Amino acid sequence: NGTPIRNWLHANDTAEAVITIIESGVKNEIYNIAGGFEQSNIDTVSKVIYEYGFDNLSDHLDFTYSRVGQDVRYALDDSTLRSLGWEPKSIFDKELSKIVKYYKNIEGYQQRFEQFSAVVLDNPQLFGENRIKLIKTIRNWKFNYEH
Repeated sequence: NGTPIRNWLHANDTAEAVITIIESGVKNEIYNIAGGFEQSNIDTVSKVIYEYGFDNLSDHLDFTYSRVGQDVRYALDDSTLRSLGWEPKSIFDKELSKIVKYYKNIEGYQQRFEQFSAVVLDNPQLFGENRIKLIKTIRNWKFNYEH
């Protein structure tokens, strides 16, 4: 149902955390890389869908699959890493907007969606009953590419 909460961190912040750990020279220590920005999966997916220019979430979401043992929340304490002077610099919503804009504008984006659609349709064993809804979503993205 999208309610599990996850910690969301930009790849650049993750890379900077790893560099900070390496440069610290500290050995035999455990570092959690978290960043402190928690949000439900449904909130994150909703923001992505809205960034693509769609308003009706139900056209793009399918909650028929539920993973057995799904954790309600992944929570990490990154205080040991922060004690080395690291902190995340990216703001999730601002970066998400940039990422979606990037993917909407890269050359071949529409072609890759069409190729992916073909793979999904040709492989029902991989995508099951959700494949038609997935194709519908992909086609909607294709037609709205110029947003």
